[in-house]
Amino acid sequence: MAIAASAANGMNSDRPWGSLTGVRPTKIVHRRLDLGESTQDIARFLTERYGVAVENAGLLVEVAKRNRCLIPTPETAEQEKRSVSLYLGIPYCASRCVYCSFPSALLPTDKEQIVCLLAAIGQDIQAVVKLLSAYGLTVRALYIGGGTPTCLPEEFLARLLGWLSSAFDIPAMQEFTVEAGRPDSITPEKLRLLRQAGVTRVSVNPQTMRQLTLDRIGRNHSAEQTLHAFAMARAARFSRINMDLIAGLPGETLLDMQQSLVQVLAAGPENITVHTLALKRGAALRDTSDASTWQDNSVVCQMVDAAAREIRSAGLLPYYIYRQKNSPGNRENVGYAKPGAECIYNVDIIEERRTILGMGPSATSKAVRMPDWRLDSCFFPKDIATYIRRITELAGKREQLIKTLFSAE
Repeated sequence: MAIAASAANGMNSDRPWGSLTGVRPTKIVHRRLDLGESTQDIARFLTERYGVAVENAGLLVEVAKRNRCLIPTPETAEQEKRSVSLYLGIPYCASRCVYCSFPSALLPTDKEQIVCLLAAIGQDIQAVVKLLSAYGLTVRALYIGGGTPTCLPEEFLARLLGWLSSAFDIPAMQEFTVEAGRPDSITPEKLRLLRQAGVTRVSVNPQTMRQLTLDRIGRNHSAEQTLHAFAMARAARFSRINMDLIAGLPGETLLDMQQSLVQVLAAGPENITVHTLALKRGAALRDTSDASTWQDNSVVCQMVDAAAREIRSAGLLPYYIYRQKNSPGNRENVGYAKPGAECIYNVDIIEERRTILGMGPSATSKAVRMPDWRLDSCFFPKDIATYIRRITELAGKREQLIKTLFSAE
């Protein structure tokens, strides 16, 4: 213990997480809350055992306590074991951001390619419908991500949403999110289609409000388009809108980040997610960026800290957190929400306490065994052609995953 305490006391500013590794640090807090430990004891454990900074230990405890009511616990495991969330991945974007490492492809000009993908997704959806019926599962949240789902032409977006409305009891769900992340993919007609299908939450993601940076990172839209898209979403009566910002984009200063924050906060979203830029394999930025455009780790840390202060001052509180490798200053990604407007699916995917059924290319299904929270997963291929060709086989693998989960009963 003396060694651990010494490590904590000697921790420097570029190691805010000490020796703690892993994408989902709040899982440690939840496991100890399960055992009835106090928040003070948990915070002390994090600082003494891992050398986590006091502020970060407090953040983990705060986030875990806040999202505790959104996840299954030992006390609620029995009643929640057949409650699941759904994910559907649409792997297309209008253009590729240079920092992106997600398995997405440019939207094809050949509509027949889109038709083929949607046919496979339609089969995928029906297979999940059968699973829900066979095992008596209820859907808590549905999340359509990507890629950029709203880059689909209106005729195809309408077709997909129609299938989902017919397949699932959407009014019974607590949440239905669609990532309309690229402002240039949003139109009044698409927003009307989303509302008609029962979507309750959308993302309109600027990443930055500095036009020079938007041009540099391959976002083919203007800062003004972001605000216009947000206004359109409000006019379409969406009462829960998320906006993303990225700290550490090339060429950005602390002042640039603060000015982006001012504009985003003025728009008044219910959710704001602050990401720390991570240079991942597969991202063009990793190989093509000029080192002179990168800010020092200390400046990126100032960006993250300034964002936290300003967002909290606006009444949004942190409710989920995750970490990534190769982040400047080893900093975290934090989702903030107005009280009561937390994204259920975001909590489910981070805390891994609820079974998630994934559909579409690169989707992951996660089967969670309660109450020991043991996790088994099934991964769909990223390659679109492979997904289309193997959809029957892949649906069978997912079915076996769920069959194994409940076979013990």
